[in-house]
Amino acid sequence: MTDSKEETTGSAIHGVTIRLSTFWPDRPVVWFTQVEAQFEMTSVTRQRTKFNYVVSQLNQQQAAEVEDIINAPPEHDPMSGSKQS
Repeated sequence: MTDSKEETTGSAIHGVTIRLSTFWPDRPVVWFTQVEAQFEMTSVTRQRTKFNYVVSQLNQQQAAEVEDIINAPPEHDPMSGSKQS
């Protein structure tokens, strides 16, 4: 068996490219459902990575509306949009 150290320890890093469409303000539920499907298909599971992908698809006006969350995302579940203490 020729496992590398990364494979043995489970710490391998895989580069994944996800192409999300820009945010749909008129259909946010459908947009987020498609985004979650993309994450599942590409095995993206880290909440912070998901958050970063979503933020990257907001235009200036949309980002300004959620600026407080972008600048200080919830620590444990940034995709929830609510801060936990």
